[in-house]
Order: sequence, then structure tokens, then C-alpha cells
Amino acid sequence: QPGLPTYTLPHRALPAATINENPEAGLILLLNPPFHKPVLRDYFCSHYSKGRYIWQPLDFVYLSGLLLSRGTDFCVYDAICRKASQTRTMEYIKKLKPSVIVALSGAATLPSDLAFFRRIKAEPPETKILTTGDVFLFHGREILSRRQEIDGVLFHFLDSSLADYLQQGHGLNVLERGSEKLPVFPKRFTLHTPAWEWFSHPGYNLPYLQEAGFQSLLCAFSCPHECFYCPFEKLPFVQRDPENIYTELRSLKSRGVRYLFIRDQSFNPGSSFYQEILLMLRRFSFRFSISARPEHLVKWDLVNFLREAGCDLVQIGVETANQSVLEPTGKNLPAAELVGVFNNLRRQGIRTLTHMILGFPGDNAAIFQDNRSLLKQLDPDFLSINILAPQPGTSLRDSLSYHVDPDCDFMDSSFTPPVFGSIDFRKSVMQERALLSMKFYLSPTFIMRTFRGASVFSLRILALEAVSYAAKLDFSEIFNIIRICRGRG
Repeated sequence: QPGLPTYTLPHRALPAATINENPEAGLILLLNPPFHKPVLRDYFCSHYSKGRYIWQPLDFVYLSGLLLSRGTDFCVYDAICRKASQTRTMEYIKKLKPSVIVALSGAATLPSDLAFFRRIKAEPPETKILTTGDVFLFHGREILSRRQEIDGVLFHFLDSSLADYLQQGHGLNVLERGSEKLPVFPKRFTLHTPAWEWFSHPGYNLPYLQEAGFQSLLCAFSCPHECFYCPFEKLPFVQRDPENIYTELRSLKSRGVRYLFIRDQSFNPGSSFYQEILLMLRRFSFRFSISARPEHLVKWDLVNFLREAGCDLVQIGVETANQSVLEPTGKNLPAAELVGVFNNLRRQGIRTLTHMILGFPGDNAAIFQDNRSLLKQLDPDFLSINILAPQPGTSLRDSLSYHVDPDCDFMDSSFTPPVFGSIDFRKSVMQERALLSMKFYLSPTFIMRTFRGASVFSLRILALEAVSYAAKLDFSEIFNIIRICRGRG
């Protein structure tokens, strides 16, 4: 049957009905390629996972619904979620014999991805490979002109372009070699109900979950704000048809899904669009997490509305205590009001995850100390620290005084040192990153809060995340940090 999932069986086994004996029949494979460490490269943002957490690749979630609606025979293989090696993934592809592979890729893993695509191309029968991801959205024509291992680029998943290409040989947002077309975005969009069976694998997890199982949801594409370091800076903000969202929520509820990871970049509970969505979420009794800007959470009644609708965690991009950096982004809420936002969320029982960015030009010991002081005042439940990276499509990347080769240079914001500044500056940033993480997650406040009322499931998840994160740190950095904390460094 179209879209018949195979993840319920050992990944080496394929139900006979899904083995494509005739390549011309056109079986499609949605492939998240293998990599040697957990990586996230969906929805035009690629970076290494800081622990072991992996969420559903949003592009494939909604492309599965499109293909299912057209009766297209397809499979989904997430090698990252399955922790599958290149060899194991190749075995799967050889058995499946897909006529077209739609593969995720991104700036964080591009050299490895291109090498794997060459390996696929070397095996008969030849398979067409379409790629989608951050670097291809912004540099697709340049890469296609130089790389024979890929045959085209799918700009995005908001319309029927992929299905049109598969059925008619061309699609509005499918770029082929030699074409000069640019991505076209709708003014409002609808999405087909996903084939959820493919995205319920136990390998998908989030560090703050309190029980097993979740699904990802998108209500609006991109972001209405223009932060100079964000890959969504120059992409149009497009809202989804609310009735279409309601249909998906009803489908999720019928499947017994209880928790939603809402992938919107800036969920504003004060806007009429998001208030309508909150009413839907409350009606279906979902629990969910969102990402929001602090200035949208100042009013107590809006925070209360979030809690009543089922929100149990808000991710907030605080980024830095350096106001001169935040000024162009509009994130210039006074520190006292910012602390008030976190206090209000805590009083309502909504947990917080704070995002910080290190490595901005001008970062120094004084700024690092200000960051620590601010974090202490905010007292979030979780902390995620990123390294400033000139991601594709950003003004930050455009401002570089040197050329970044899109198909050779990789950009990761999780563990890769900054590309700016002196060697000493880069070392200081990475040292500060490790120091902040250790001071936060080893603090008595975090440990007591974590154990207070935590489920066995959530404690297990956090323990596994901690072990995974520690394994990725440079031990020389850790020893330096220990000396600093003891006052000897």
C-alpha cells in the first residue's frame, strides 16, 4: 500500500509488498542520510545534537502527507534516528531500489552527505537524488552546477512541487541543473495530514519530555522577525490555514498523541492567529512546547492563556546580555522585564528553556560575566548554548570578508568553534561554553528542581542526555574549567 511503513520491523527486513522489483514503478525514498553523530538538518537549519535528542524531520513529516494524498508509493528512512551506518543504509537502499531519493542535507554535514550521495550513484540502477535543506535553498544553483551526484533541489515542502515533479517531470519549487528558477512561497499554505506511522519511532526524543511519545507540528512558516544570524531572516513569514491546522490536530488526537513539539519560530500568544490555535489546542487537551520572544510574554493574561491551553515549556532566545548586539534584532527588553517574564512563566507552572549564543564579535570576559549574571537572575529550567555561525542565507554570512564555499565548508552552531576572531578568542568562547554548561547543569538548583516531582522516564532521558553531552566535550577544556572554578586558572 502507498506509504506502508517498515519501521515496525527490524530495519534489515522489508515487507515483500514494499520491495520494488520494478524500478520504473517509481518508489520514492525520503532519506535522512547517515552521519557519525546525532545531527538535526531539517526545516532549513542544520546542527549537531548537543546530546542524543532527535526530533522528526519536519520536511519529511509533511512531504509524507503530500505523497500519501497522491497515492505515491514511498518509504521513509531516517538513518539518524535509527543510528544506522552508511553500510547499513546502503543495504536498505539496495533492497528498496527507489527510483527517486529525496534527501535531507545541510551546512553542518554537507561534505559527508555529498560523499554518501556519490556512493549511491555508483550503484546500479542509477537513482535520481533530490536534496533539500538550508544550504540548497540558498546556494542550490551553485552546488548543482558543480556536483553531479545530485540531480535537483526541492526548495521547500509548503506546496505540491515534489508530487508534481514526480508525476509530470517538473515542479514549481524543484530546481534542476541549468535552471535559473528561484524559490516561490505561497501567501498562505495548507498541508496534507502526515503519514504519522513513519514518525513514531522511539528514537525520536526531546530532553524535557516527561513521558514517552510526541509529534511535531507547524502552524506558520519562517519568522516575522529579522535576526541577522538566523537562517529564517530573509524567508517570508507565511501562516497556515487555521482550518487545515484543526484537521491535523483532530487526526493527532484520534491517534492518541498527547504531546506536541510546535516548530514555529516565534509563537506569539498575543496575535489573533495564534490565539485561535491556542483555543484549538485547549479544546483537544494537548500538552505542548513553543518557541517565543520574551516581549510577547510580558502580559500575565497571555501567559495564563498559554498555561490553560496546555503549554508546559517555552523556549526563549535570550542570546546574550550584550545589548548592542541585540539592538538590531529588536530583542531589547530591559533586564528587569526579562526577569519578570521568566518569573511569570514559573508561577504559572510553565518551564523555560533559554538559548544563549556565544562568539559574537566583541564578546570578552566582561560580556561572559554579564551572561552568567543574567542567567542566574533568569533561572531557567534548561539551557542551550550555541556558537555563532554564519549560516546560509543570513546577513551575518553576507558580511564576511571572505568567500564561504557552500559545498565544501560546513557550519555547525553546537560544537564547532567560531569562524571569527583570533585563535585565543575562539578558545575562550569554547571554554566559556563548557563552563556555562557545567555550572548550570551541575548546580544544586538544577539538580533539586530536576528530581522534585520528576518521573522515572524524564530522569532517564536527562541522564542519557548528560552522558551524551559529556562525551562530546574536549577533556582538556574540562580540566581547564575545573582549575578555573578552583581559582587556579
